[in-house]
Amino acid sequence: MKIGRNELCPCGSGLKYKRCCLDRKDTMSRSSLANITTEIDEIMKQRVIKQCVHPRKEECSERIVRAHSIQNNRILTKLAVQGEVIALREDSLFFRSGQAVGRKIATTFSGFCKYHDMVTFRDIENREFEGDLKQLFLFAYRAFALEYHRKMEQLKVSQIQFAQMPSIAHHEEQLRYYRALQMGISDNSQTKELLDQGLLTEDYNLLNHCVWEIPYEIEFATSTAFGLYYDINGQEINDYSSDERIRSLFVSVFPAEQKSFCLFSWLGIDDAYYRAFGEQFSNLDDNDKKKYINNLLPVMTENIVISPRLWKAWGKSKQRDFETLFHLSVLFERDSYRDLIQDTLFDLFER
Repeated sequence: MKIGRNELCPCGSGLKYKRCCLDRKDTMSRSSLANITTEIDEIMKQRVIKQCVHPRKEECSERIVRAHSIQNNRILTKLAVQGEVIALREDSLFFRSGQAVGRKIATTFSGFCKYHDMVTFRDIENREFEGDLKQLFLFAYRAFALEYHRKMEQLKVSQIQFAQMPSIAHHEEQLRYYRALQMGISDNSQTKELLDQGLLTEDYNLLNHCVWEIPYEIEFATSTAFGLYYDINGQEINDYSSDERIRSLFVSVFPAEQKSFCLFSWLGIDDAYYRAFGEQFSNLDDNDKKKYINNLLPVMTENIVISPRLWKAWGKSKQRDFETLFHLSVLFERDSYRDLIQDTLFDLFER
């Protein structure tokens, strides 16, 4: 595995590798962990991309806003205590913990202009969730938009790192990460093209869904997209080591009026892989559904917000159990994702 002389340079310059970073020396210090941490922290500050992901660029307003991936007015206001919710925030370069965050900035990303953030999602912002095809599509589209935007920011971080440390090209693990990131961007671009087409033509039938209605208001919410390794019965859905497109699952879980909803959505072209998952989840009893989601979310996403009421009720031991499961996921072998119906000390659905 190596960078081809004639492929585009990983630093993002747009030049061929042989005419850019092939013979350059590292400028990032390797002298100490403290120096490396400081330099990477600086890179992370530069990662932010302010760009509207809506396909109709000609309609964009000039201002890129901090768009909420989880609705502020209808969802975060329910979860907040004195204007704050609990979210996973960085403690250091490698670790995150549950910390109080103002609801106006929680779950935000700079992925939409003011106009498209307002217009695109008004059918889920301005009316109660009724579960019609348009609302289901918009929840999935916003979940994907966040993932797409984050992948672009991850690529930017990788490009900045490579520009400062071209020797990455000779480190197999780092090069493997770069190749995986390239594939992820390619997969997401294919998915985005399909979702954009559905958005523009109002063809909301291109997605299929599994909806679980919960008969009370839960104290957490998530909006995320990822590719499942296995369905609930252990049948493989995605092989991340192959060259095949990763098949995304779009997930939203949130409280509504006197009830809550868990939405799983996927592209119709992926129905052969996710239809069985949807049926399996629907056939679980409510207790096993809760166990599955308690295990699924911490290992597959960091975009979770929890009400301070629930966080406080958990106490330190349950809080640590939740954070530990999140951090341990980076060490999981593939088979660890095969059976997620397991007991956890914490319970996101606790009343």
